[in-house]
Amino acid sequence: VNSIVLRVDSPGGSVSGLDQLGDVINAADKPVIAQVEGMAASAAYYVASQADRIMAGRTDLVGSIGTRIMLYDFSAAFEEAGIKPIPIDTGEYKSAGAMGTEITENQQEDFRRLVDFYFKDFIQVVARGRGITESAVQEVADGRLYTPEEAIESGLIDGVATLEKTLAEQRLNQQGRATDSARARLRL
Repeated sequence: VNSIVLRVDSPGGSVSGLDQLGDVINAADKPVIAQVEGMAASAAYYVASQADRIMAGRTDLVGSIGTRIMLYDFSAAFEEAGIKPIPIDTGEYKSAGAMGTEITENQQEDFRRLVDFYFKDFIQVVARGRGITESAVQEVADGRLYTPEEAIESGLIDGVATLEKTLAEQRLNQQGRATDSARARLRL
């Protein structure tokens, strides 16, 4: 194995295990190329950003840098239906967001603390992987998706190519390394 090509098409997902996957890709001892085929958004972009290069097709989208927790306060609906949730727990925050309970301002602020914690990590990881400043990442980290042209301009990807073109380039690079290695052996 001379290089690794990651085929990425995802709208994102959970933060669970994301840091570990990103760190493994970042620490790989082989060149890693992320090839976007469709979309690399949010958690998928987090992972792709740790590759040595990111290539995308001409109509693919990347970005959606940001974090969120979706909460739904069904307490009014429960009350109207005559249902009273009774959480028995160990503190104000333990049942925060539980179905049918009111989500208080304090609980919302606490969820915001978690969203900000993960967002800070997201910014730092993208900056590390892309070799750009955290402030440059902050400029594009508003949750939007970017076209390939916009993504190249902002440093989020390296170029536009199909998977076939990326794989062909990797084969050529491998042949070049093999030729260089043979030349070096001949000189010895």
